[in-house]
Amino acid sequence: MNSRTLNTGFSMPYLLTSSDIDFNVSLPESNRKTWNGENADIFYSSLHDENFDVFLFSDSDEYCGDADNMIGKIDNLKEIEYEVKTNSFKTYISLLKLSCYKYFPYFVKGFFLSQGQMK
Repeated sequence: MNSRTLNTGFSMPYLLTSSDIDFNVSLPESNRKTWNGENADIFYSSLHDENFDVFLFSDSDEYCGDADNMIGKIDNLKEIEYEVKTNSFKTYISLLKLSCYKYFPYFVKGFFLSQGQMK
């Protein structure tokens, strides 16, 4: 398969779904429509029916719109639930320490200046 465009952001959705980019809407919206379109469903369903595993590795989600579009199509993408627990006091103390670390040299600078340097 060959891409119809030179730009990676436009060519990857075509290569992965065999659907043309809709230039009448934004790239993320076009990619969302492409991944949720009939071509993508037929293509990835056919691969799974023939017992192929499909893995996608990318450092950017601009090719697919967002991960929700690929659930059920890409095998190394799973939906998980998680809970974020934070300790506000501990976070505050950590930020305070970090600020002190940054500004400590300015506080002690006056103790190390010689008389000739001060004006």
